[in-house]
Formats: sequence, C-alpha cells, structure tokens
Amino acid sequence: MKLKAIIEKRNSKLTELEVIYDTVVTETRAFTQDEEIKYEQLKKEIDDLDKTITTLKSTIAVEERALDTKDDDVVDINRELRAIFGENLTELRALNTTTNNQGGYVVTQVLSNKIIKAATTRSNAIEFFDLTSISGNLRFPKKLSGITATWEAENSINDPQASTPTIEIIELGQHRLYAESAITQQMINSQEIDLENFIVEEISDGLANAIEDAIFNGSGTKQPKGIGIGLTKKIDCTDISMKVVKQAFHTLAKSQQNKAKWFMHTEMFLVLDNMTDEMGRPLLQPNLAKGTGYMLLGRPIEVSDCINISTIYFACPDAYHTNLQKDIALHIYTDSTYTKRGLIGYAADIYLDGITKNDDAIVCITCED
Repeated sequence: MKLKAIIEKRNSKLTELEVIYDTVVTETRAFTQDEEIKYEQLKKEIDDLDKTITTLKSTIAVEERALDTKDDDVVDINRELRAIFGENLTELRALNTTTNNQGGYVVTQVLSNKIIKAATTRSNAIEFFDLTSISGNLRFPKKLSGITATWEAENSINDPQASTPTIEIIELGQHRLYAESAITQQMINSQEIDLENFIVEEISDGLANAIEDAIFNGSGTKQPKGIGIGLTKKIDCTDISMKVVKQAFHTLAKSQQNKAKWFMHTEMFLVLDNMTDEMGRPLLQPNLAKGTGYMLLGRPIEVSDCINISTIYFACPDAYHTNLQKDIALHIYTDSTYTKRGLIGYAADIYLDGITKNDDAIVCITCED
C-alpha cells in the first residue's frame, strides 16, 4: 500500500506538470516566471519520487525472491499439490497439510498468498480499492456524519453547542467463493510439469473474475455487497456529456479527485472515446504517467465488463473495502465423471466479504434512455 500511495502521488505531480506544459503550448507563449519555478519544482519532486519507487520495487523483488527460495523449512509446493491430488494421506500428514470443515485440503500459506496476489493483480478493481487479508470477521468504523462548525461571538455568555460525529460499525463476514476445474492424471504423474504455476494461474483467474463482479454487482446475500448498493452520490442522465462528466468529477472533494479513478464498461469507454470537448479536442487523453490507457479530466480510466454498460463510477480507493481470508482450500473429486476422461476434478474455495466503506468517496453516473 505504501508503494501504491507513492506511485499515486508521483502521477498526481506529473499531471500538474502536464497541465502547465499544455497551457503554455496551447497558448503558444513562453513560461511565466512562476510557471517556470513551479515546473522545475515538479520535475525535481517527480525525479525524487521515481528514485523512491525504484528503491521500494527493488526491496519488494528481493523479498519475493526470498519467499520463493526453498530450503528445509519451506514446504515444496509441487510436492504438496501432487500429494493433495493423489490424496496421499501419508505424504500429507508428513507435510502437516490440514483440512477445513468442508473436507478440503488447506494449502500452505505460501501458495495461498501467491494465489491471492495473482488474483489481485488480475483485476484493476480488486487492486485499486482497499483490500485486507485478515482471518475471521473484520470490523471497522464508518462515519455517518461529521462535526459541525458554528460561528460564535467572542466572550459569549453561552457555551458553544458541541456536535457529535455519528459512527456506524461495519462488519465484513465470510462468504464462500467456490471455483471448480480439472487437471489430467498425466500432469500429476509428470514431475517436469510445474504444477504450482498452473494451479496459481487457473485458480486466480476464476477468483479474480468472480470477486470483481461482486465488487460492482454483489447482492449482499451469500456474497459481498456491490459498490452500487446504497450510494448517496448519483447523477442520472439520458445521454453522457462533458457537462455530466464534469459534474461527477466535482461531486468529489478536491482532495479526493487526485486519488480517484473512473470505472466503466468497454462499450461506455468507446462512446467517450468518440466524444470531443467544446473546442473539438478528444475527451479522452493518453495516460502518459502509465504509458498505456487513457485519462478523463486528468484521472485514469479502468475498464471492466462486469460494470453495467450505462454506468460510470468515479471512486477513491477507500470507497470500497474487501477482506480476503488467508486460507485457500482444495477439494478433490475422483468420481467416474472425471476418471472416464482421465481427469481429476478439483475445486478451490476462499472466504471473503466486501462493502462500500465511504459513500463520500464515490459518485455514480447512470445513463438511461
């Protein structure tokens, strides 16, 4: 999260720098003295942040290499997986592999972490919004109302009226997410096949798709509550326009705008991509900070086919919170449905929950004809 915050800060500084540059180029003039000072200051800040980011990334890479290094104290994940798929109880006992209350094999924490990390990086939504991996139910406060400032006369004989913020305690529970697939017996038998990478890729893909869909569309019944449930900041329109986009942008506080991203369906993105502003310039601009993708009003755009075609979200990371349990379990199926085809069926399950945490950090545009 620290690295992510620094990258966001760096990108925000770059946006400020680009605004100064674009203004000068558009007006075909030289930098003013104030602009030049600010421009050079921003360049230095960006350079300093780039150095910090490089250092942190190097540290993370070293930590990951250390995590991947296998010694006598680290479980050989491929060995464990082959024992699980072969239901070799003797081997599993030797590896201290346990089962959960559904009878699934709880995989080593190293493998669980890899699957969760892979699922997170596959989804821009999961990666962007607040995410924790804490066992059991997670409780945190949600502010319903803040303090109120009032004007008071100096040396007033009356005591100032105090206002008390209203807090609600939100609890994230444990909903079971279950993903089923199969592998061949040949893959189990062949020691040359990296079973670990295959399982990580397979499971994380399924989990990422389901979790992202729940973030935007979850009903709250046996699954997380989607981000659209109970939103207080909504803009309804019949057609998307620059005016509507600006209205949504300025619905969030200035301090939030610099942290927020746009989330929309591919079809909505294509609509915006064909639009221009009042001066005939494309509404979407290349995201120079990221190198790929586009920006809308200086903020990055993320596309997800899980979002309703007519809906756009402009949200900060703290708008939504997901909590993933640390443990992932594998269930093995060797009934005739699979064995006739030379397959071993398996399913992975993980427990998680999610909910909108800060209503003030998200605005929703809905375009309905």
